[in-house]
Amino acid sequence: MIRGGFNNFEDPLDEHDLAGLAMEEDIDARVVSQQDGQWQVEQGPFASFDEVCKGQWSLLVQNVDGYIDEASLLLSAFDFIPRWRVDDLMVSFSVPGAGVGPHLDQYDVFIIQGKGTRRWQVGEKGEHAPQLPHPKLSQVAMFEPIIDAELQCGDILYIPPGFPHCGVALTDCLNYSVGFRAPDQKALLSDFADFALIQSEHFNQRYADPELASREFAGEILPAEIDAVRQMMKSALDSPCSISGWPVI
Repeated sequence: MIRGGFNNFEDPLDEHDLAGLAMEEDIDARVVSQQDGQWQVEQGPFASFDEVCKGQWSLLVQNVDGYIDEASLLLSAFDFIPRWRVDDLMVSFSVPGAGVGPHLDQYDVFIIQGKGTRRWQVGEKGEHAPQLPHPKLSQVAMFEPIIDAELQCGDILYIPPGFPHCGVALTDCLNYSVGFRAPDQKALLSDFADFALIQSEHFNQRYADPELASREFAGEILPAEIDAVRQMMKSALDSPCSISGWPVI
């Protein structure tokens, strides 16, 4: 907890601005609601909010820093972390009692409290039973909190990867979540493959085996051949144009 992390914090947008963004075609937005014990998730863009904003609901919009200049300035407070590791600024508006339930993130996140008040509980890292109250909503079982606090305007909560947390709005409130990228190997390999496909001058080496050994069974793959393929793939990553030109970093 960082009490008063932002002195005299002023919201760079309000819930009406956020709703306007959620109506745009290229915006990733969703409404998570709970009513009579039932969870619902509706994906944007939204033409109207009358049917989705019922019960205890939250509107969440991703990549707000790419559309609201004033919001993007919040990221400068986190320049002690390299910018390439920053994913986006997610902004949420919640009515009293609303949240997305207890859950885990596999990346670092700083949560800035805007207007209003939200109660946050954070548990210890460990094994937490997964729950799926809705196909689009991944949660965990409620946990014993090691942090249980109410965030006021300007407060910041840092949550490392793997620590369960649950936030519930006590009043109408805005929250700003600065998430950091933590791609797994599959995501990196997939993105690098897309990058390599558009490089006409690079990554054109073909597999060759001029000293191919005969074998009794045509289906046999020799360890030397596996090593040759591995070295060929490794040389692609080690080439001068690979990592330096790859837009992921």
